[in-house]
Amino acid sequence: MTPKVQACITSRDGHVHFRTLQAVDAACSYAMSMGIAEAQGLVCQNPYGVAHCRNQAVADLLSSDATHLLFVDDDVLVPENVLEKLLAAGMPIVSGCCPCVSIVNDSVNGSAYINARFDGKWADGWFDGLQSAEAVGAGCILIGREVLEEIGFPWFTWGEHQRGNRVYFTSDDVQFCNRASELGYKIFAHGNVRCRHFKVLDVGELLERD
Repeated sequence: MTPKVQACITSRDGHVHFRTLQAVDAACSYAMSMGIAEAQGLVCQNPYGVAHCRNQAVADLLSSDATHLLFVDDDVLVPENVLEKLLAAGMPIVSGCCPCVSIVNDSVNGSAYINARFDGKWADGWFDGLQSAEAVGAGCILIGREVLEEIGFPWFTWGEHQRGNRVYFTSDDVQFCNRASELGYKIFAHGNVRCRHFKVLDVGELLERD
């Protein structure tokens, strides 16, 4: 059976990088032209945050006959063959690799990293092939329908835990991976699906740091 994919760009305020729209459209067109999947791109907006966007997109998928959900953040540029590679992996949860950086108050905080966590640490550079991970980010992630049906609502929600006197928060995508792992699903990151990630930064601030 040909997979049916909903490729959802998540956006809190409805602002989506134009190149992200182009990339998702190109990925859907490529997958259909090659007979890889039936694919439809859409934008999901929710002013209450990205987790709400993702929950809305999951609910929409489960009300359809789609088999897979591809999440793409509104500032991520996916490669044209993203669906070909992620579907070929044959895993219920598999992400592409998105370079990330922590930004606090419009300033860079720390070094860039890849959104795949191994042995308690986020990858500090590109890697090759399909790798089992503890958690991945949802900037580019393909999820099978069966996972979403089993996890149940709310699929994406922030978590929190306390260490001593401090409360720490777990992002909604990592929390999703934790819940999926508890149900026995393996999490994978595809090192050969390499995305671009756009951020707006104060370049002068970078010069001042140097």
